[in-house]
Amino acid sequence: MLGLDFGTSTTKVVVGDRTLKQAFAVPFCDAAGIEAYLLPSRLYRDGHLWTLRRGPNSIGDLKLALMAQPDDPMTRRSVLAFIALVIRSARAWLFDAYADAYQGTTLVWTLAVGLPAAQATEGELPRLYQQLGRGAWLLAGAEGEVTDAACDAALRQAQSEPGEGEEIDVVAMPEIAAQVYGFVTSSQFDAKARNLYLLADVGAGTVDSCLFQVRRAGSAWSFDIFTAAVEANGVMNAHRARVDWWQHHLQRSTSGLVLAQQFEEIRLEIDHPAYPPASFRDYVSGVEIELSGKQQGPDVHFIDGRVAVQLRGRTLHRAYSKRLLNPQDIGGVPLFYCGGGARHPLFAAVPSKLEKGFDGFSWLAPKRRELTLPTDLRVPGVVRADYDRLSVAYGLSMLDSAAVTRVKTTVPRLAPDELGGWRDHYVGKDSV
Repeated sequence: MLGLDFGTSTTKVVVGDRTLKQAFAVPFCDAAGIEAYLLPSRLYRDGHLWTLRRGPNSIGDLKLALMAQPDDPMTRRSVLAFIALVIRSARAWLFDAYADAYQGTTLVWTLAVGLPAAQATEGELPRLYQQLGRGAWLLAGAEGEVTDAACDAALRQAQSEPGEGEEIDVVAMPEIAAQVYGFVTSSQFDAKARNLYLLADVGAGTVDSCLFQVRRAGSAWSFDIFTAAVEANGVMNAHRARVDWWQHHLQRSTSGLVLAQQFEEIRLEIDHPAYPPASFRDYVSGVEIELSGKQQGPDVHFIDGRVAVQLRGRTLHRAYSKRLLNPQDIGGVPLFYCGGGARHPLFAAVPSKLEKGFDGFSWLAPKRRELTLPTDLRVPGVVRADYDRLSVAYGLSMLDSAAVTRVKTTVPRLAPDELGGWRDHYVGKDSV
């Protein structure tokens, strides 16, 4: 089972073998640690060919483009080409690295692609992912190079009924189910507990947050999503907010106009691999910054006014305001804080900030919990602290889609008198 985590900034792949009870993380480059397993979600064009390597023309923001314009033919073609090339690379690595294990073996493949946390298992987006996944698999297994004509032909074939003997099964699995799969199958998971969790995945462009409950009945799993939010609060958007802040203040001074214009050159695309400085103060040397009054700078404004508001207000508090859960349910909910962006110094402090509560409302205080590194995942060079970068791909590679009975958004289930008095639980407008 090839688990494909198609991310905004990077793509991760894990191949799961349920017969061997092993999962293999796929490296895409010769690098140290987790970086070897992170493939930039960027496509290159060299003449009429599409490649994953360098070329005269590049296309980035593939996932964002697909979310914004799912019916655009060019967008579908570029995403299909990218996934096909990723599949080729992953299978080539597997058959090279584990030639002895698979030589002379007939494999039955499943391609599992992750869906955004707010998505259920049915609807237009899952069908589109399945269609693009099927087309990409057919293209990856065909002879010849990946060209526009080959992509269009594969997409047409994917839109038709499966041919006799077609080997591939494609499933679109919600990332929320995949990301916590390793945890819920570990010894730390107590099936008799309430198992309510807050998940926050910090990426380059967005922060995906979700409050959900996991239930297990035998081998079947269900995921009840209480609230979910996907907002443009990722690391590169924090960087862009800093650029805007600097430009706004520099343009107020004649001597700062040239520097303000130079800032435009580092605005950068969302999927750019640059690592922004730890603080907005580190962008310019030789400039003294004095904050007066209530001014706190762009970093505090971004974390407190956007990221914390998303997690506290539009994820946790919204479950209360919509009569889905009461404060006793929400209080101290475990927080899985994941993603590459969670490592950035600006974002790394978010969990401890949330644990302090807000203006005395202690029930809006999640407690961080780490994902467990699965014992059956072969991922040389990666330490436990970096496993969450691969957790979606691992879950996709090992989770049986038939065992997930539902992933759905819940409806109000508490009577008004169960919510308590409004003065006890009110959260001000600046936090919701």
